[in-house]
Amino acid sequence: MIKIQIVENENMLQFADFKNCEVWLLNRTSTKKLSKDVKEVPEITESFMSTADKLPQLMTEISLAHEEGFDYEVLTNNSEHFARKIYTCDYDKIKTFTLK
Repeated sequence: MIKIQIVENENMLQFADFKNCEVWLLNRTSTKKLSKDVKEVPEITESFMSTADKLPQLMTEISLAHEEGFDYEVLTNNSEHFARKIYTCDYDKIKTFTLK
């Protein structure tokens, strides 16, 4: 089974294992030319969506490219970027105050 590394952004590419993995970029944060070994879907990587919202879309694209299945890991410097926060009411209805 092929191993996929999903790299959060270009800064994390230094930790990617290009020898043993297929490397996919999740967030495009610069206009620098990428190595031909880095796969990306510009509609996703260049989107202004949150990282947590982009990941399922990228996983779908990877699934289409590897119908036989794959194993994956995500390279990041902050796992909280992959968390989703859900509000129980409209966000604009919440008033936030700073306590002294």
